[in-house]
Amino acid sequence: MSAIRLHRERTPARSTKKPDLKVVQRRKSKKLIKRTGARRMAPFTILASIAIAGIVSAILLEQVVLAQSAFELQTIRQELTKAEEDREVLMLEAAKLDSAARIERYARETLGMVDPLPHSVRYIVADIGLSRRGAAMAAVRDPYIGSTDGAAAAAGASASP
Repeated sequence: MSAIRLHRERTPARSTKKPDLKVVQRRKSKKLIKRTGARRMAPFTILASIAIAGIVSAILLEQVVLAQSAFELQTIRQELTKAEEDREVLMLEAAKLDSAARIERYARETLGMVDPLPHSVRYIVADIGLSRRGAAMAAVRDPYIGSTDGAAAAAGASASP
């Protein structure tokens, strides 16, 4: 037997029946898939779900950031309160150290200082005489002596002793 004969025996005979082919008119719309009502809403539903999830995530993230900021603010306020208390304590200590009684006590006890006897204290008075030119310049520069009468009085005062 030949190979051609075997091939003819194995393959079914061709039917004389015509295939069910139809000529299809080209669609006017360029969409390839016609969608029903539920399928038309699917992209919108997916986009809406993504948008809602994004909004919810943004709100939750904002709440987390606000909570962290509140904790940091509370910590900073506690540190500020502590620093203000420390400042008050230091100001009180500085006031105590700056008192005249404490300085006098320190001078007497630590440095061995004593009050002078009243008859041993002497005051020195300096007699500074102003010339006429110096008195006139003092009158011009001194805001309390505003007129030339004050300058003359100052010059007369320096000339009298």
